[in-house]
Amino acid sequence: MTMQMNEVEFLKARISELEEEIRQLKDDLCPPDNPFVGKLGMSMQLACLLWTLYSTPGIATNERLNVVIVRYGQRESDDGSDLSLRTKVRITHLRHKLRKYGISINNVWAVGYRMPDEDKAKLKQVMEI
Repeated sequence: MTMQMNEVEFLKARISELEEEIRQLKDDLCPPDNPFVGKLGMSMQLACLLWTLYSTPGIATNERLNVVIVRYGQRESDDGSDLSLRTKVRITHLRHKLRKYGISINNVWAVGYRMPDEDKAKLKQVMEI
């Protein structure tokens, strides 16, 4: 019985560690204080994509952006389309919203997307963050 209790306690502690790790990963993808939420008429998903592009030094990989799409997508409207295509479409929507401010998102062929540092500075100024 003692052996079982130790194993149960170990598993409870491990579950707590994993839950905390998941919380941290979610906050990394889209923190609760994301400054882009509610700005420029963006959905939560677009605001989280923008946060990922803004906060990632260098290139935000397709895989990372796909995770944002899945995590912050509207499950009831999931049409089963290809995830990479859905990500490209959302990036296009984001580009359209940012274009009028002279802010660009560059495609890094077969790797992901990046926002140039000068455009990050423009975004910071536009959003007053």
